[in-house]
Amino acid sequence: ICASPGEMSILSVTAQFFGKCEIVEFVPKESFFPVPKVDSAIIKITTFENNSVLRDESKQLFPIVKSGFASRRKTLMNNLCSGLQISKQVAKEILQASSLDENVRAQDLSVEQWKALTNQAHNHL
Repeated sequence: ICASPGEMSILSVTAQFFGKCEIVEFVPKESFFPVPKVDSAIIKITTFENNSVLRDESKQLFPIVKSGFASRRKTLMNNLCSGLQISKQVAKEILQASSLDENVRAQDLSVEQWKALTNQAHNHL
């Protein structure tokens, strides 16, 4: 949820799109029974105030994000080709117009980069 570019997921993009995410405190695994294999964290999400605008933006953004994360091992360009049913040339143009490298992967993008990519995708489609 609080991931930085390089470790992003659909969940982190979604949470960070709608609000400011921060880890408040870590909870050691020994605090639970039975003891899990990992520690936990308490997360605070402060939602942004312009929710109606965000809801409208999300209708365009999340189909692109979902396509981008479709296959984790593939590049964003290949995932966009498959998910949006577009050619490699069109996907390359979208990435270039968004100032992104054609070999970038979905987990490397920030929320702002996803927004820019979405705008460019809708301009090209």
